[in-house]
Amino acid sequence: MQRVPLALAIAAVVACALCLAEPWFTANVVGTNGAFQMGWEYGLFGGTWTGPPGPLSPSAHPFVTETLNYSMMPRTVALFAATTGLVSVGGVLGASAVLGRTRFRHRPRLEAAAPWLSLAAATLLLLAPLMVALFFATAQAADFQTPAAVPGFWGTMPYFTMETGEGTEYWGAGMGWYLSAAAGAMLLAAGLLLLRERRQPTSVTQEPTRDPAP
Repeated sequence: MQRVPLALAIAAVVACALCLAEPWFTANVVGTNGAFQMGWEYGLFGGTWTGPPGPLSPSAHPFVTETLNYSMMPRTVALFAATTGLVSVGGVLGASAVLGRTRFRHRPRLEAAAPWLSLAAATLLLLAPLMVALFFATAQAADFQTPAAVPGFWGTMPYFTMETGEGTEYWGAGMGWYLSAAAGAMLLAAGLLLLRERRQPTSVTQEPTRDPAP
């Protein structure tokens, strides 16, 4: 395995492992003139809310972090479970591609399968963030029984409650989402480079011919 495809594949496997522990969706609320702040993080296995308790006065109350109750979000949990499956299988295929061209490089069948394993892993790791981007808002709307729970995967809108006053809410993809997409892109590049390597003809150096002595 050439150095560039190998480096890409290894980095992709590491990114794939990290994306399982990072949030895939984040939302933040910032009050006018910084009067208050709140934040939500949704990971594949759990989420958190961070903000000041009681009357929202950051100077009087330090921020607290509470765990989001995923048991009240069955549609979101189902979406994240499917995402976890795609990422896990993609990571296994990516790791198999690395092993096929390093540890098992002397086995022709395993070595030849490495490009296709990389491409299959890339497909799954790119499909996972795409699926979350397309269906997260729908899952949230179903869980909270309101079409305005999260209007889209990325966005911003004014925020107002009687307790907090005015502010701005903005939301979008979290670090886990980007890591999965990056892992898929790196494995896609690695697979295409390996295919090009296989199709290149092997150059054979020939000894120059000499005329027979007279």
